[in-house]
Amino acid sequence: MDIKKVIGFFSFWQLLRIVALAVILFAIWSPIRELMAIKKSVVFFCGNSATLTWDPPSEGIVDHYIVKMVTTKPLKGSENYVSWANYISVSTNKFTWSPADGYNYSFRVRAVGPNGEMSDYSEDELLVICDCTAPEVNVNALVVNRGGTGSDGMTLKGVYDDSNIAYVELNNKKANLDLLNQHWQVGLGTSISDSEYVLSAYDYAGNTATKKIEILNEPIDIDSNPSGGKLYLMGSPEYPGRYFTNLPYKLPVRLKTSWSIPVTIKLAGMMTATEMVSFPVQGDQILFELKPFKRPSDFAIEEISTIDIGSEPDLFVVNFDNDLPLEILACSKDGVSIIDSGLVLKLDLRDVKGEPFDMSQGCEAFVIDYDDDLRYELVLSQSDGKGLALFELKDQLWEQSGVIGLEGVTVGCGPVKFAFQDWNNDDNKDLIVADCDGALNVFLNIGSDLAPSFGGVSQKILLAGRAKNAPFVFFDWDGDGDVDILSLDENGNIDEWENLGGWDFSDSPTVIVAPSVWGLEVYSFKCGDFNSDGLPDLVLSTREGGLFVAWGGE
Repeated sequence: MDIKKVIGFFSFWQLLRIVALAVILFAIWSPIRELMAIKKSVVFFCGNSATLTWDPPSEGIVDHYIVKMVTTKPLKGSENYVSWANYISVSTNKFTWSPADGYNYSFRVRAVGPNGEMSDYSEDELLVICDCTAPEVNVNALVVNRGGTGSDGMTLKGVYDDSNIAYVELNNKKANLDLLNQHWQVGLGTSISDSEYVLSAYDYAGNTATKKIEILNEPIDIDSNPSGGKLYLMGSPEYPGRYFTNLPYKLPVRLKTSWSIPVTIKLAGMMTATEMVSFPVQGDQILFELKPFKRPSDFAIEEISTIDIGSEPDLFVVNFDNDLPLEILACSKDGVSIIDSGLVLKLDLRDVKGEPFDMSQGCEAFVIDYDDDLRYELVLSQSDGKGLALFELKDQLWEQSGVIGLEGVTVGCGPVKFAFQDWNNDDNKDLIVADCDGALNVFLNIGSDLAPSFGGVSQKILLAGRAKNAPFVFFDWDGDGDVDILSLDENGNIDEWENLGGWDFSDSPTVIVAPSVWGLEVYSFKCGDFNSDGLPDLVLSTREGGLFVAWGGE
């Protein structure tokens, strides 16, 4: 055949159409080869939208694709699940859907040609696990023996809750995983220097969980002898402090613990004890030996300082290290000083403007952990009589941080006499203030022990025979568990007004001691068992600034 004649029989455009038709027919009838296998068979994912893509067939023309998507929802708490299949037609080699947290999705894809012929489904199946929930991880209760961890060291164990967990680590050290039981464990060695650890868990979807944990010593057994005392923190001989717990008590202690705190133990019939407790302790027990309460039948007077601290000094006893001589805070027109072993440390007090605090009219002082931050604050009466000034220690300076108002109380007859006491037995500090008429005014704490807020005067106490503007002290003088009031009578004697229960006081006082027999005119005094012999003692100041202690004796 003459090829030139054949070609010449058709025009150029006719030839082009014939060639194109042949190519199309070949493509239609040519089989579509199987899609390329999905390279990664399992994917962990967390997000609102996901797109699946794949390579087109190596030969043939594709009209569309069919995506087989099997959705599976595991049932929590069991090995059961529910699943269903959807077949989705897409025109391109990608498919976008919105995954739901906690669901698994598996995919296989097939291609469909223009004439309806189909490839087989892809050999590999892609599994997409949608996980947007952080793993839960916890440590089992663990106690380190105080005597050591043994030759094999210590292993910390715990549990986790996440079927897609990747790894767990403690302070960047990976733990061994028991995937079947969802347990983890990590060795800490034989020498443990830290008590705080960071425990972290990671799953394959990128979710993480982190928590700080503490490794504790065996609990320390704390009790009083006799047992059953009440334990208070940050107290003083004048105020027990913040109620903590009834004894006996097991106190968990961190491995690296080095701190000290004053504690007070009260028990009816026993002398209240105030001691300093320091950690770490030797052994596994703290036992507070309480002495039976005894009223003194006599006092032995002793001058404890000849240092000039100014006239008319108010006193507050600080004796947390249980040594002698006593540490005494003295507050007068000349300022506030701490006297210890014959040495005097004068405190630098600044008002809210940063100026030296005005004590030109004298002052009354009280040391207390006012806001339960385990640090002592200093409360002083103000010269203008309008309230009590609150001070906090900052870089060797006592800076005024607030004022406690005294609305409803007649003041202005000298430094305001006041004290703190838990008046209504709610474990919150209340405020008692003496007015110029001789009454004691009770301000109940309507806030909390952490953030005190004192309302108006809720009760007035009139003590028959008490001298106006005299100092007063709360002390359980008869050891019956009820706090009594000690104050000066009009003759200058130190008297007891017995608490008959419910803050109902005796009509007439009992004279404890007449300082005039020692030739003293008492200006201020405090009471406590300062030498731990079970007998109350008195610390006294005179108007001229003399300091004395009257040791209670039998």
